[in-house]
Amino acid sequence: MLHIVVEGDDFDPAYYGKIASWSKNFAQSFNIIRAQEYKSSRGKTGVLQLFEETQKSESFAQETSQGKRFTIFMVDSDTQILFGGQIDHPHLFYTTGYDVESDILRHASDKEALVNLLQISPVESADLVAELGDWIDHSAKVWAEWLVLCCVSHTIGLDCQARFEKNPKLRKRDSPELHPKDLENAWEDLRLRSGFSDDEILKLEGQIREKLDSVFNAENGGRIVKGKWLPQYLTRRLREILSLKGISRPKLAENQVLIAYLGALNPEDRWAREYVARLDSLPSESISN
Repeated sequence: MLHIVVEGDDFDPAYYGKIASWSKNFAQSFNIIRAQEYKSSRGKTGVLQLFEETQKSESFAQETSQGKRFTIFMVDSDTQILFGGQIDHPHLFYTTGYDVESDILRHASDKEALVNLLQISPVESADLVAELGDWIDHSAKVWAEWLVLCCVSHTIGLDCQARFEKNPKLRKRDSPELHPKDLENAWEDLRLRSGFSDDEILKLEGQIREKLDSVFNAENGGRIVKGKWLPQYLTRRLREILSLKGISRPKLAENQVLIAYLGALNPEDRWAREYVARLDSLPSESISN
């Protein structure tokens, strides 16, 4: 039996449940546990609290009347992608992108997802995918300045206009661009609220830009975009492309996009095989630890 502790109710249970269903050892015997069922702290904090308690009690693997039970913990990487601080442990799993939604959208097949999302043929979908290109990495470039702002405000611990918890404002109805005035206002808001001097802000901004540049130079920009931002970017791009083709532009909800992409995850892809291999190694890992 495998107990999987997740952050929340959104797409965490569906995503991690899908991965567990591909496992040789646990496909028929896993259970999803939401951290808030046991902790007042929600999200990542609650999961990590439960992880620490399990680590102290050395109860990652337990003998039960129904056989051995293993417990694993799943958390979003968030800004730790940039700043580090992840804990290395066989029973603690981090997303490879910013969050679960990011992993779903980056790992799934665009072609298959768009067939289901837009109810179009595989040929039509392939044409759309070709025009979309690497839309997730492109979103990171479009939002690069907003990412800098969010990273600065996160580092300071500031509640201001630019935060990862807020979707970026987009310039036009059918365009995913940011308005320069919004960036200017957000920087001004950050400076006023922070209480930091201009020199201190500039120094921190420079450090953030250096870290972000290293990610972009490695062509991994899409990993640092919050997954909950991405559906609005994709729907804007789709509407932009379809409008130019004279095709009716669909109204798509964020959940519709994520459900379509969740259904387009492939267990034969490399990321999936590596994930499942790590799950199936848990019995031997737990015995050796």
